[in-house]
Amino acid sequence: MKIKNNLNNQVLQIDDLLKNDVHLGCHKTLWNPQMAPFIYGLRHEQHVFDLNKTILFLRKALFFLDEVLKEQGQVLFVGHPVGYKKSFEKVLDEKNIPYIDNKSAVGGLLTNWDIHFNYRQDFLKRKGVESNHRLAKRFQKAFGNLKQLTSKPDLIIFFDINGNNGLLREAIQMNIPVISFLDTKDSPLNIDYPVPANNKSHKAGKLYLDLFSHIINKV
Repeated sequence: MKIKNNLNNQVLQIDDLLKNDVHLGCHKTLWNPQMAPFIYGLRHEQHVFDLNKTILFLRKALFFLDEVLKEQGQVLFVGHPVGYKKSFEKVLDEKNIPYIDNKSAVGGLLTNWDIHFNYRQDFLKRKGVESNHRLAKRFQKAFGNLKQLTSKPDLIIFFDINGNNGLLREAIQMNIPVISFLDTKDSPLNIDYPVPANNKSHKAGKLYLDLFSHIINKV
């Protein structure tokens, strides 16, 4: 798959989505009726996404991310493409982009921003925190790579919305735009840029890794 620099001319075709299992949703018993507009039908009792809509929403999400980064906005990633945690975090680390593991967001991260930011800053100033493995591991567990988050994010991207309802509610309250991959069991409510797509496949994860890495590395 070729990816050109100009997103408007990006060569991303439905065939790319098919080859990487992006169309595969969950078993029919797990579906959320709110996802019906994004579903094409059933195959072997498994819901299948309408890839015409998936590719449209994916392009919109990538374009918005590109615009935010061009304006030097702060982006927070929550989770990672399935199967590519280390690879994706390496890309983010190289560009000093903050991220946290899925389901590890601290309550009040956005709504009590000043308190959390000052606490993180105080923690990082502790003597030996950079060299002390125990303290560094404790910080990583609690805050992920939030030391790079120096202001409230201008955009939050979820690779899996499950378990992150608290952070989503805070983003809504603070009027922070949200991009989220949504499987057929999820809810698209209050997601500014929903991406209806398989978020549990390693093949799909590699495609998402390539697409997001391309946008990030342009910064």
